Amino acid sequence: MTAFASLRKLKANIRLAVMQVLATYAYLDYCRSAASVKPCECCSAIGFIATEVVTMKSMLSGVGRREVREQVRMRCKNCAGKGVVSSACRDCNGRGHAVMRKESERQGVPVMGDCKRCCGRGHERIPAVEAFRAISEITDSTSLATWDRSGKPFYGQLISKLEIEESWANLALNKVTA
Repeated sequence: MTAFASLRKLKANIRLAVMQVLATYAYLDYCRSAASVKPCECCSAIGFIATEVVTMKSMLSGVGRREVREQVRMRCKNCAGKGVVSSACRDCNGRGHAVMRKESERQGVPVMGDCKRCCGRGHERIPAVEAFRAISEITDSTSLATWDRSGKPFYGQLISKLEIEESWANLALNKVTA
C-alpha cells in the first residue's frame, strides 16, 4: 500500500498526524453498521431547535389583540428529539435488500434485490470528504483535486485492508472452532 504523493512531502510529525486521522476515519467507516447512529446535524445533537413563533395575544381589558413574536424550543423533526440519527439506509432500512419497483411491476410480484442506494451494505458510508476536511485542519498542503486523485483511493485502500484482515481473522477462527 503506497501513500498518496502529497503525504510523502509532509514533515514527519505532520505526516504521522495525517496518517492517524486517515486510519481513524477508515476504522470508523469499517466499524459502521445499520445499527450505528450519528449526531444530528440539524439540531447540533441537542434534540431541539430554537424557532420564532408569532402568536396573537388578547389584551387584559378584553378589547383588541396584538401580535407577539417569541422564541420557543421545538423538537427537531430530523431526529425526533433524540439528538442522533440512524446510519441505516433510508431505502432498505438497513436490510441491504429492497423491492425493485420496475422489475416488480414487470413481473407482477414483489422482486427483491440489492439496494441501489447502499449497494447492499445496509448503511451509508462515511463520506471521504469528511476525512479530507479533518486532514485540512492539520495541513493545508493537500488540495481537493489532489485528494480526489490520490488521497481518496488511498483512503479506500485502508478500508479495504481492514475488510481483508477481518476475512483472514474469520478464516482463522473457523479453523480453530471447526
